[in-house]
Amino acid sequence: MAGSENAAQHATTIGGYVQAIAKALDYCGVDSARVFRAAAVSSPMANDPMLRVPVVDLTRLYRTCVDVTNNPYFGLTVARFIHISNLHALGYALAASDTLMDFCLRLERYFRVVSQSAKITIGEADGRVMLRAEHLADVSGETEDAFLGFVVLAMRQLSDAAFNPLAVEFRHAVPRDGSGPYEALFRSSVDFSRAHSLLVFLKTDLQRKLAGACPELAQVSAPGDR
Repeated sequence: MAGSENAAQHATTIGGYVQAIAKALDYCGVDSARVFRAAAVSSPMANDPMLRVPVVDLTRLYRTCVDVTNNPYFGLTVARFIHISNLHALGYALAASDTLMDFCLRLERYFRVVSQSAKITIGEADGRVMLRAEHLADVSGETEDAFLGFVVLAMRQLSDAAFNPLAVEFRHAVPRDGSGPYEALFRSSVDFSRAHSLLVFLKTDLQRKLAGACPELAQVSAPGDR
């Protein structure tokens, strides 16, 4: 138990994610460099695949961002600025997926390379696919919002702008101003204060061939695929 607690305390996330936070701050008209200094977090200088950021630093940074922007939905804004290049090889493998189901399975298999804060699992039942994030470290609600938002927005970019999940669940509580911004982004039912982060999809929606499918690029980016 002590070993798992120690690992959670030292969990890290890929540094490219911090670039998305900086871009979201700039979009909101806030000096991102000033916010990073206030949170005692190094400003992102480059999208270096070797750069890691402690999850505890991200939590502190997000608290500062929410205070400065006075926006409890800031994590949803960050979701719009996460680019596949911020995930490096995994991002390109996701973009080259044959179907959205392949996208989900790659995320399940390789997410640990991006972040040690959660474990992704894919399950199926009654014609539905569940993408669940079991949190291994204490992450902020904004991190949760940014991740689930990114997944759905990336799926829309790769498939169809009209694509929606069937349901979304968050571990954190509903913000003080309600669930409206979540419903607007996800265009589905949204629940809060649940055991895990969860996205539920109709399986047939995930089985359609993607126009940008490229097995060769996916294999190069994620050579362990089988």
